[in-house]
Amino acid sequence: MDVPTRRNSTFLMLDSALPLKEAFGRLEQIDRNYKLNPSEDEWKVAYIVHDCLKKIYDATNRFSGFKLALVEYNYNAIYGENAKKYVDRVRSAIVDLFVEYGGELNPSFGYACGSDVEESNFSGANKESDDISDDMFSNFDK
Repeated sequence: MDVPTRRNSTFLMLDSALPLKEAFGRLEQIDRNYKLNPSEDEWKVAYIVHDCLKKIYDATNRFSGFKLALVEYNYNAIYGENAKKYVDRVRSAIVDLFVEYGGELNPSFGYACGSDVEESNFSGANKESDDISDDMFSNFDK
C-alpha cells in the first residue's frame, strides 16, 4: 500500500482480496501486463495482518454507536478468561496512585467512592476495591 489508510479499510480490502488468491494467480497467467501478484510470503503476511485487523475491526463494530455502559456487555468477549486479571491490574494501579497522592485528594472524592479519605487514608482500599470488582464480575458469571 502506498497511501495511508484507516485500519478498517485495510481490513476490508484484505477480507475481500484473500479469498481471491487463486484468481490473482490466474490473472498473472492470462494477462502479461499484470506483474503485481503477491508472492507466497506476501500472502502469508496478508493472512496474519488480516487476522490481527479482524480483532480490531470486530471490537470497533461492537463499540460503535454504544454508550460506555454497554462496555460491560462486551468486556468478556474481548478479554475472555483474562478479564478479571486486567480489571485487577488497573484497579491496583489506580489504588496505588490514590495512596501516593492521597494527602492531596479532596475529601469529597472519598465520599463519591464510598470511603472516607480523611479517616482511612486508604487503609482497606484494596478490600473495598476487591468487593467492588467482585460485584462487577458477579454479572459475568451468569
